[in-house]
Amino acid sequence: MIGQDASRTLRRLGGRMARLMGQDSPFDWQAWYRQATRKWPPAEVLGRHEKAGILAEGFSVGAYLEKNPDVADVVASPGEAVFHYLEFGLAEDRDGAPEDWDAGFVRRWHGLDLPPDLTAKTAASRLAMAGVTIDAAVLSEAHLWLARGLHGPVLAKIFEHEIYAALAEAAGHALPAQDRFSAIAHFCDIGLAAGIPPHPDHRLEPDFYRAACAFAGIAAPEGADLRTLLRHWARIGLRAGAHANPQTWFKMRTDVTLPPAVLDRLGAFRDASADLSADANLPATLAHLDAVPLPGTSVFDAGEPGVQAFLLDLARRKRNGGDPGAAEWLLMRVLDRAPDNPRASLDLADIAYRQNRIGTEIQLRRAVPADFDIGANAITLAERLVAQDRLQEAMDVCDNLPAEIFGDVALRQRRRNLGAAVFGALWGKLGDHIETRLVCDVQSLLARALALYTPPFEAPRRSAPIRRVAVLANDDLYQCKLYRADQKIDQLRAAGFEADLFLHSLDLDRLRQRLDVYDAVIFMRVPAFLPIIDLITDAAQQGLETFYDCDDLIFDPALFPPPLSTYAGQITAKDHAAIACGVPLFRHAMALCAHGIASTPTMQDAMAGVVRSGKVFLHPNALGLPHLRALENAPTRKDREKLVIYYGSGTKAHKAEFAEVLEPALAEVLAKRPGKVEIRIIGDFPEFRHLDPAHPDVHLVPPIWDFEAFCAEVAEADINLSILFPSPITDAKSEIKWMEAAMFGVPSVISPTATHRAVIEDGVTGLLAEGKDGFSAAILRLVDDAGLRARIGTAARDVVMRDYSIAAMGTRLSGMFDAVRPPLPAPKARLLIVNVFYPPQDIGGATRVVQDNITDLMRLYGESYEIDVIATLDGGTTPYEVACAARDGVRVWTVTARTAISNMDISDHKMGDVFDRLLDRVRPDLVHLHCIQRLTGSIVDRLRRRSLPYVVTLHDGWWVSPNQFVVASDGAPETYDFRSGARGSLPDRAKITQRSLKGAAAILAVSESFAELHRAAGIERVDTVENGVSALPELHRVPGPPGRVRIGLIGGASRHKGYSVLRAAIEARRFRNLDLLLVDHALPRGQTRQEVWNGTPVNLLPRVPLHAVGEVYGRIDVLLAPSVWPESYGLVTREALALGLWVIASDRGAIGQDVTHGENGFVVDVSDHHGIADCLAILDAEPERFRTPPAHRPALRGSEAQARALQDVYQRVLGGVSEQEI
Repeated sequence: MIGQDASRTLRRLGGRMARLMGQDSPFDWQAWYRQATRKWPPAEVLGRHEKAGILAEGFSVGAYLEKNPDVADVVASPGEAVFHYLEFGLAEDRDGAPEDWDAGFVRRWHGLDLPPDLTAKTAASRLAMAGVTIDAAVLSEAHLWLARGLHGPVLAKIFEHEIYAALAEAAGHALPAQDRFSAIAHFCDIGLAAGIPPHPDHRLEPDFYRAACAFAGIAAPEGADLRTLLRHWARIGLRAGAHANPQTWFKMRTDVTLPPAVLDRLGAFRDASADLSADANLPATLAHLDAVPLPGTSVFDAGEPGVQAFLLDLARRKRNGGDPGAAEWLLMRVLDRAPDNPRASLDLADIAYRQNRIGTEIQLRRAVPADFDIGANAITLAERLVAQDRLQEAMDVCDNLPAEIFGDVALRQRRRNLGAAVFGALWGKLGDHIETRLVCDVQSLLARALALYTPPFEAPRRSAPIRRVAVLANDDLYQCKLYRADQKIDQLRAAGFEADLFLHSLDLDRLRQRLDVYDAVIFMRVPAFLPIIDLITDAAQQGLETFYDCDDLIFDPALFPPPLSTYAGQITAKDHAAIACGVPLFRHAMALCAHGIASTPTMQDAMAGVVRSGKVFLHPNALGLPHLRALENAPTRKDREKLVIYYGSGTKAHKAEFAEVLEPALAEVLAKRPGKVEIRIIGDFPEFRHLDPAHPDVHLVPPIWDFEAFCAEVAEADINLSILFPSPITDAKSEIKWMEAAMFGVPSVISPTATHRAVIEDGVTGLLAEGKDGFSAAILRLVDDAGLRARIGTAARDVVMRDYSIAAMGTRLSGMFDAVRPPLPAPKARLLIVNVFYPPQDIGGATRVVQDNITDLMRLYGESYEIDVIATLDGGTTPYEVACAARDGVRVWTVTARTAISNMDISDHKMGDVFDRLLDRVRPDLVHLHCIQRLTGSIVDRLRRRSLPYVVTLHDGWWVSPNQFVVASDGAPETYDFRSGARGSLPDRAKITQRSLKGAAAILAVSESFAELHRAAGIERVDTVENGVSALPELHRVPGPPGRVRIGLIGGASRHKGYSVLRAAIEARRFRNLDLLLVDHALPRGQTRQEVWNGTPVNLLPRVPLHAVGEVYGRIDVLLAPSVWPESYGLVTREALALGLWVIASDRGAIGQDVTHGENGFVVDVSDHHGIADCLAILDAEPERFRTPPAHRPALRGSEAQARALQDVYQRVLGGVSEQEI
């Protein structure tokens, strides 16, 4: 062994000798190190260094090489780099501390599963503790490349090992193994020397690379061959930004794809650029294209393939870089050639927005289709129109917003904000709008603004009996509150309900915070101001029954308000118009409620067409506790010389009836029975034309707002009067004027409205009269016949005390609630279903499966279950905030996950606490867990603490692997080993998933192959409940070019979906008759791109919304599904087969389960590219066969079958099957 003292002596001796000889370098440290490592292992040489102890304080050789490129350029090994750090780096204050690390890489390369939340320094220390030598302790793939002497930060991103394997094989250098680390080693040891590029897009062009080096200020090896240049590029050029060819040079520098049509015209661009030298080389020309694109880009023909996308991408880069002028010029070039290009119009509008050029911006935004960007542009356009007070136009734009906006939290909120802004602009200056617009136009705008503000919603179907009721009352009018709100509280309590009164002027927030206390809310005559809308929709979506209670036609614009003439001058025309503008608010609030409560049959009929269910219950104005107190305190009636004829009116409406009918009738009675009658008139009235206010028997009393004082006046009367002209609006009026008099035994003369005809028996419980003569005759009849007065008064009082009592009305309310929620023979089981997302956030295949489950369960077993859903809200702004919506007949509770949470995070105790509170609210009997990413395993711990039974469905690798889709980023599969007696201890994450699965009452896989994967990992208790296919997308078939087979990969350009192995297959062979359609989720909406892979044309599309997937199916003949992860099911292949497409599917997992090899497709080995390449060769050789749909179409399992299987599981668990061991 080398001794530390000997090491120090040799190095110091060499330094002294060098200084005596006048040399600058202390000694040839590399030669010394290399000589030492020929005798002793590098770790031993480094460990004996006098400063070796400093390495334990967080040194990483990869970080040192990355931060010190001059060292990376000269060292021949990672150990040499460590030695340099010890000899010189410390003294020169060089940094070797790691700042980040890759837990997945450490697990795969070093075989150590470290917690991902460790700091990089701590991870480096853990490697040392595990015995990893300092020269081998790399923390990421980039560091691995650096340790191999190449520039890792770039190579780790561009190296596709599957594709490299195909390129190497084509060059005669087949890889001994197909994994990523073997491919990296092969490239470093063999590929570079053989001139094999790491990726086909990075094929080195020697002349260009030399020019790129010169442009970057580095020297390329003189006279070097391709292989030498390739090594220089991989070691030095990449770090300096000298890339292999023009396309990758421009792409890596700008993230803009350079199409062939632009590349071919760069000479013309150089000539057209006045400030670019005529002898500028290609990198200089490309740099100028990026920096100063005008006027030179005028030489590019925007009609050529790829040029429009290039100009659009370059414009966006210029705009983001602070050069809006250049961006605008480029966008105008696109619009000159393609005036209907939506992305160009949209990007140009965004520039105009930042410059506050509203007119130009609006014009440009109008050119963009409403659904182009799921409505974001349309909303912005409407916002700009509102800013210019162009409210009608803004509402017209919003009429065409696509439904997808409801899946985007920010857009959904902006939609609501627009509705609020338009409503505020109208209501805040209502007087001005009334003067400049027709009243009906203002009403229409108000209604549309309220509808825009209101989120589309549904109410979940709930079955628990209604026992707790809140009443929210409009307290603007005391009499309405008394009869429609206060009374109901008395009646409900008398019937045994818990009931609380809330006032709309004071208690909105208090009621909203207490919604979880109640089963139903009655909204009494409230207008749909925005907080009221929020309250009604929240209550409905939380499963409360909502009722709108009304006793007047204030919601019918055709009937309310009554004509201005009926107010007899009591209000102005502007006042009348303002009242009319309140109608849409009442109607909207009523329309949000599920049911109605009406005071009269006419009201009942009118409300039925407004409330959501169409159900309206008749509940007349009746007696309450104040009435009973008034009866108790009523004065004893005394004989008087004069009979008191009473008429009272507390509103400004219906004054014409008094002036035209009742006043002359009373004048006639007074004249015919002088000294026998006294007329008492209570309220505000216009000037009399027939009665003399100074007459001793005419008494005018101001309005009395105290109810008991008012009742005392009524009790004093001998005859009560009520008059209304016949009309639909008066037919809707209630019988309270009759009832208030009748409870004191006072007879009434009443107009024969529809309500009065239905309630009053003429001549028995009252007298019905019309016109002046009819009223005067009826009044005189009562004046002259004391016995008739007594008989009618007594009969009326008996009816009121029987039919309008608190007990009778409480019975009515009880019957109403039973009609809405009929009593069940036994309560439903409460089922809670948990998934990471739920529509309208249609994210991930499992979300669709869960929704299908729920809709089928509700349809098939809705009488057995009451279902709630808990999911996370993507895009929420406040972590752990809870919201409730309803969809598919169930309540959906969403929780915003914490910021920057990873899908694979296993614990979040705050989320567990929030989930615990939701459990208190939902009170489930059974919980079904699907994908719980973001919710984390902490929610399972809460279930275990409560001993709540739960079922787990396995959709992906979350429970059994450190990777969501089982395979790591390099495509290698990884699963935990839960088997008893397995070597090594489980990482913390695996311990949590193991205990979570162990506590499950049932564990379900969505296919038998996925169940086998989990059983192989040691989870033996796994049953299969296979997914099913629900409604198929509508196929929009588009004929393809003659003689060519259209193949398509629509799952995204990601490794786990088989993108890399597919491209490797295409790069391995040239095909003559294939066109590839590839959905690339990284592409901006509305943009396509064309490429050519080894002669095969490739058409790239952006992400396709779910509703449009049928259009994509219609553009291909063969679906490609070469997933390298063991797909748990694979809905896309089953849809494709059912729609008549051929399918090439992976042999991993269940994705190819329904493919019959050779009859409707092929199942291929995806461990490398050979299987896919062979299949593509078959397609290429027989294009006509594969352009024709296969004859064989499999019978697919439907989603209903899955729901029936789940029902069996639920019943078994609810039946008390005990927990089992894994």
